[in-house]
Amino acid sequence: MTHQVADTDRQWQFSLQLAAHELDTIAETLQTTYAALDAIRIIVTVTFSNVPAKSLSFDYRITINDETLAAHLDWPDWHPEHVHFTDYLWQETCLECFIALKNSTAYIEVNASPDGRYALYQFGDYRTPNHLPPTALYNTQDNKAASIYWPSSYISSSTDTETTIQPDSQEYNRRFNIPLSELRAIDPDFYPAYLHPCVILKLAGMHLYFAPVHPSPPDFHNKDYWTALS
Repeated sequence: MTHQVADTDRQWQFSLQLAAHELDTIAETLQTTYAALDAIRIIVTVTFSNVPAKSLSFDYRITINDETLAAHLDWPDWHPEHVHFTDYLWQETCLECFIALKNSTAYIEVNASPDGRYALYQFGDYRTPNHLPPTALYNTQDNKAASIYWPSSYISSSTDTETTIQPDSQEYNRRFNIPLSELRAIDPDFYPAYLHPCVILKLAGMHLYFAPVHPSPPDFHNKDYWTALS
């Protein structure tokens, strides 16, 4: 579910849903219930700004109402020394977004770990090329792997942003932004036409998959389920 927020910038807010795939097994392994897993709330806000330069900013907010589940969550502290390109982040807790152009099969996959590691990948079509790790997205201006940028509040402190919002509930959040100049290796006139923010939460070795909507089985790369920006 998504809706556009009225603001001077263009902004979209997404409520992510848990994929039902293999949840019975996951609930049994974590010694919890389907209802407790389904009660995890994730809101992602994406903002397109024109100043000081065109960019997309991403705000991920995760609420877990069960303290036992929260204790199982793999959520590492952010630290500036961790900020570098890293493959295979989807094997851990990972904040993701898929970004596509209009009238094109090409798209970009963004991965970000809560600890500051990141990766941006480019695809010409559905999972193409299909090797692992995927093809890194490169900034054509300096021929370096495209980067994400963390707000200065993360740079000044390595303190986790976890805060208690109500008894037995924990909230986790991370924010980062990507200048459009970092995304234009895929197309010089790149402008986002589709978004698909996703989250993978790793709890006690199990992975939970969240997106605005899922095919069955879940597949973040399936563009039929992405949101067209209006």
